[in-house]
Amino acid sequence: MRNPWDLQADRKFSAMHAFGASKAANLLFTYDLARRLAGTNVTVNTFFPGLVKTPLMREAPVPLRWLNPLLGQSPESVAQSLVYYASSPEVQTMTGMFFNKGGKSIASSPYTRDREVQRQLWEASMALAPLAVK
Repeated sequence: MRNPWDLQADRKFSAMHAFGASKAANLLFTYDLARRLAGTNVTVNTFFPGLVKTPLMREAPVPLRWLNPLLGQSPESVAQSLVYYASSPEVQTMTGMFFNKGGKSIASSPYTRDREVQRQLWEASMALAPLAVK
């Protein structure tokens, strides 16, 4: 059965669309999983690193490929921020948050906050890769 979300990009593939869809999925899953794990000692957050100098940008539109070396941050710099969020006592009790490299909690689009969309993505993903946990 074909996935109505086209999570496998069976119908059409575009590198930039796939990249954007994966980032939205990260947010949808973060918020849903944080809610599912409420009351446990497990926290779930997501992180926006900004523009990073990596080969991932080789599929980006030309202007973005030109700007990446000039404005992008080193992977090492971004990794330091990520380690902070993974290990800092300041955020250890925060869950369902979206952080940026600058150390702030940021708001995501209303679409990614929609609980019904989160549930639908969870169900579509479970159909693709069933887990023992529901």
